[in-house]
Amino acid sequence: MKEYTDAECQQLFKDLFPNGFASDDLMYTLAPAGWESTPYVMPTPSIENAYEGAKARKSLDKLMASIKSGSMAGLENIAEFETFEDFKAHYHAETPDYNLELQETIANCVWDIFSDNNDVVKDNKVYHLGSFRGSASFIADLLNPTNEKEYSYIDFYMGNSAKEDDTCDYSPVYELIFKRLKEAGCDWVFNFTQMGLVDLSSAKGQTPDKPENYDPNKAIEAELKQKEEQKAKDDFKAKIEEMNAKAREDALYKPPPKVVQAYRTVFGQFLKGWPPV
Repeated sequence: MKEYTDAECQQLFKDLFPNGFASDDLMYTLAPAGWESTPYVMPTPSIENAYEGAKARKSLDKLMASIKSGSMAGLENIAEFETFEDFKAHYHAETPDYNLELQETIANCVWDIFSDNNDVVKDNKVYHLGSFRGSASFIADLLNPTNEKEYSYIDFYMGNSAKEDDTCDYSPVYELIFKRLKEAGCDWVFNFTQMGLVDLSSAKGQTPDKPENYDPNKAIEAELKQKEEQKAKDDFKAKIEEMNAKAREDALYKPPPKVVQAYRTVFGQFLKGWPPV
């Protein structure tokens, strides 16, 4: 399937969210009683967690600055930070920024829909934002020009895949995004997440560069080793395929993922890719 250009992908988001990911209309739709009443509100971190978070952020900032400058000098002290006692003496809990939390919730749900091997399509073309990491970078770049906080791909990488549980249902957010996609004439193709095998073995042969260096004993040993390694790969691949088949079968007897249910609520039907076969 042909892909829309980056410029066309950016235009789609301008059409979907003309006032950004933290607009008043989004806040009113998702949190009419206030953001603090939603399950998405961020808990106030303990001072210990705030300290660890500050250290991690400073380390990441140092690393990104070094990468941009092309110099790795000084990275041996990348984790250097003021002591916990110094941090505690100057620490003031930040006032919650509910608009920022709304923005990041929308952004992570956008990743769930546009990435994670899923496809947003229109007129037989796909809005492809890139790989898992590339999609997260696309979303960060989309927000940064008009945002005080500077995001990187790590802020949206993997979306909500490790966050959603019984106490945090993102269905209302998914439904809002799907409604706007439907109004824009788009559809969605779901791809059931499965495990795969990446072969990182070298393709280099065992033939010596010079005939006089040929050792038949070593050649036989290398061939036997290669056959053993190939059998291990084949066995592991078969095991993965068996696990994937079991996961697809199990999915038929469980409620669909919340994002799939949200699609059905908006579009009135199950989508391509569900149930998994």
